[in-house]
Amino acid sequence: MCLFDEFAHVAVPVFVMISGVLFLNPAKEVTYDRVFKKYLPRLGVAFAVWSVLYAFYLTAIATESIQSNGLLLTYVCNLIRGPLHFWFIPMIAGLYLITPLLRSFTSDANLRKAFLLLGLIFALALPSISDLLALSSEPHVVAFASAYNNLVGDFNFQFAVGYSFYFVLGYHLSTIKVHRPIAFLVVGVLALAAGTWLVFMQSGMEGKPNVTLMTNFRVFVFTGSVGLFAFAKETMQFWSPSAKVAGCVRWLSDRVFGVYLVHLFVIYAFEAVGLNAVSFNTFLAIPVATLAVFGVSLLLVAAIRAIPRVGKWLT
Repeated sequence: MCLFDEFAHVAVPVFVMISGVLFLNPAKEVTYDRVFKKYLPRLGVAFAVWSVLYAFYLTAIATESIQSNGLLLTYVCNLIRGPLHFWFIPMIAGLYLITPLLRSFTSDANLRKAFLLLGLIFALALPSISDLLALSSEPHVVAFASAYNNLVGDFNFQFAVGYSFYFVLGYHLSTIKVHRPIAFLVVGVLALAAGTWLVFMQSGMEGKPNVTLMTNFRVFVFTGSVGLFAFAKETMQFWSPSAKVAGCVRWLSDRVFGVYLVHLFVIYAFEAVGLNAVSFNTFLAIPVATLAVFGVSLLLVAAIRAIPRVGKWLT
């Protein structure tokens, strides 16, 4: 599970980097008028409609919350919070909102590099050092880690942290030539393997799962994401798909947002009949369950898309 989870974590950073390539490109018009009329409404409608549906299910299984907070408040809280994977929608909406501001300086290579340097320090390096110090229970290290964390926390620096860092990084990498892309990929894979091992060892020592080193803003996932992105960026330009393959890619890409929206319902359904990551040998169960969830979700999206007028807005 650690292995699959660690390698799967590159998905969001790479997605955000690709988004940065597209939205920070000076050739693309991204104004606040366009953001509020095109991009945000699509996200808002999807969040509102599917959050209503997910909230019914989440409320139905929240017996303890209903007993303490009541049925209505439990439903309203689930409606506002959304299901566990909906954190992604406000995050993307936030990036859309700051895109016109980012574009005002990302066209300048020096300012772009300064932003990324600050991000490397405050979004990646300092938190990663804190987590690595936490691996030790030696009293002197614990004392040093406490002082270190207090110092880092006092900076309260927010400018170049968060997913805006990956957003700008993706665009920056698209503007430069990456030499030896295979080396980038190899280093990225090795970093993810190292992160897998550390998470496994730390969880074993604590007797419970600890996936802090597996988050998107730690050195292992960062290195793996950059390695994959750089490799794909330099090698995919030599790929010339046939018209049929390109058509399939476009068809699929137009529906994966819908797959993202509905797939948790499919997971719930599969779990109800006993299909999950531990149904049988985990190394096989995870990819089998993943393919099954993706396939059924895609069929659902195709069915929803058949609804006139509203189908595309819902997926």
